Amino acid sequence: MTGVYIAAVLTVFFLTGLFMTVVRLCLHYERRGRDDEMALELSVWRGLLSYRLKIPVAEVKKPEIRPVTRFGPLLRAVPRPVFKIMAELSGRSGRPLAKEKRTVAVPGPAKIITSLCQNLSLLKRYGPAIKYLLKRVRLRRFRWLTEIGARDPARSGVITGLAWAAKGYLLPLICRLFSPGGARPQFAVRPSFEKPCFNSVLDCIFEVRIGHIIFAGFKALAIKMKQQ
Repeated sequence: MTGVYIAAVLTVFFLTGLFMTVVRLCLHYERRGRDDEMALELSVWRGLLSYRLKIPVAEVKKPEIRPVTRFGPLLRAVPRPVFKIMAELSGRSGRPLAKEKRTVAVPGPAKIITSLCQNLSLLKRYGPAIKYLLKRVRLRRFRWLTEIGARDPARSGVITGLAWAAKGYLLPLICRLFSPGGARPQFAVRPSFEKPCFNSVLDCIFEVRIGHIIFAGFKALAIKMKQQ
């Protein structure tokens, strides 16, 4: 019986530690001219185990022109980017434990809109579970810098002012989705009067406990069983 008690105590400690474990998600997106690159890093136990995903744009392919029957002629085939995705699993030392590379083509606008229409009902159905999880996500960093330039310096100033207004309106709405008390967003819009350009850097860090993810999954499961 002593062994059973010890096993039960160890199980309780293990589950408690698992539920309290913090998952950190780092998102970095950068656009310089025509070059785009996005990197995601998922880590636990202060970086003891991390998973990195890099998505640079490789090239743009010219698709075949095919008729679109559902959405009409407005959604004809357009050039689509192809992404080279590199995933890497590494430990705290930074040494990769596993690595994989893959090339993925972005679906056309018709497929994207069809997928969005199919998923809107799912988002509405599981809205309470999603809202519960987002309210437990803590924002540790939110940094969004943008540089905009047009051929006309006066137009650059107007566009910069509009971008400032748009960011000032959107960022409070975004921050309200997450747990209160997070990091204060940092954002700026710089005009470029020398040459036309559009550069942007987005750097974010989110944290959430595994226990909250599990509870959100239970909520989603309860919603599914209730509606069946």
